[in-house]
Amino acid sequence: MTVRQERLRVDLCNDDEKTVVRLRIDTLTLVHSPHVVCRLWLEPIRGYKAEARTALAIVTDLVLAEATKPALVALAEASGMSPGAYSSKVNVSLSPEMPAADALRRIMENLVAVMHSNLAGVREDIDSEFLHDLRVSVRRARSLLGQVRGVLPEATSGQLQQQLKTIGTITGPVRDLDVYLLKEAAYVDRVPGFLQDGIKRLFQNLARQRRTARNRLRKAMDTPAFAAALAALDAFVAAEPVAETAPIGPIASAAIWKRYRRVVKRGRRITDASAPERLHELRITCKKLRYLLEFFASLYPAGTIKELVRQLKQLQENLGDFNDLSVQQEFLRQHLDTIRPASPQAVMLAAATGGLITRLAMDQEGVRARFLEVFAAFDAPANRERFKSLFAV
Repeated sequence: MTVRQERLRVDLCNDDEKTVVRLRIDTLTLVHSPHVVCRLWLEPIRGYKAEARTALAIVTDLVLAEATKPALVALAEASGMSPGAYSSKVNVSLSPEMPAADALRRIMENLVAVMHSNLAGVREDIDSEFLHDLRVSVRRARSLLGQVRGVLPEATSGQLQQQLKTIGTITGPVRDLDVYLLKEAAYVDRVPGFLQDGIKRLFQNLARQRRTARNRLRKAMDTPAFAAALAALDAFVAAEPVAETAPIGPIASAAIWKRYRRVVKRGRRITDASAPERLHELRITCKKLRYLLEFFASLYPAGTIKELVRQLKQLQENLGDFNDLSVQQEFLRQHLDTIRPASPQAVMLAAATGGLITRLAMDQEGVRARFLEVFAAFDAPANRERFKSLFAV
């Protein structure tokens, strides 16, 4: 579903023209539907409790019902839908002879629609998946513009990249903390029982950090920079291409073949002695290849594309696990440096953090040991032939 959000702010002033209470009214409208949900907030100003009580009494007299669920959930239920009913995957039907500029615009239209579908959920902090899906769509859009060059004017592509970067920067800190918080149960299970209270204390600290980051995110989403970024994306997908371009078929095949060959080249160079950075570089290259296969899947036989994605996904999972464990250890090491053992609780927190780092390092060694086998499966002759038969130019 596509939701439009409008926000109205009203300052209530006393006889001295000083703001004593702020009203915020949010209106969520389901596009192409009669369904509308409104939410009203009273924000008291310090030092004006009596005025806040008066404003609350007036609102109560209007017989407004207290909200029992987030606005986006209420809107979805009123329309007969449930959160998550949309798909965050790229779903665009293209033809090989379609002008490349039109094909890119259609893919971007799909990605921007997913961004909009998640905005209200992000703002109301309903579920971490809303923010995740929003950020994935932003990354896919940046990857599309970066990998399929020469189709759009450089100025247009550069502007869109900058707007996407703005959205990514604003939403990054909360998502980073979400990733860790979602692992709490797994982390607790990775340390002995006598250290588990220390791990729980660590996650209490992370939860406090997230609340701070969450407040900053909501404020950033109300800034002109965030609004301008979304407006630029909307304007691009709403406009028709101004110039004829070459057909998308050969362009898509060339981009996929180039990225596949880079994956194979980098993967074959990795040995047991290779630096971790080489696996990180390969992970990024694999991600870009995966995006291209998803963008242009409709141009090729569905069964073959499905098999290629399946093989690539197995390699990505291995590389993703290795990278996640690296990032987690570095994060915990930085956190450990901030702990001052001035109390028994702090000592326990430091011991638990150190123990968890050790366990994650062991897990990472196991993931690394499986890499060569996983890559060999991706680089098997049958898989190479599939890529060559579809994309070689």
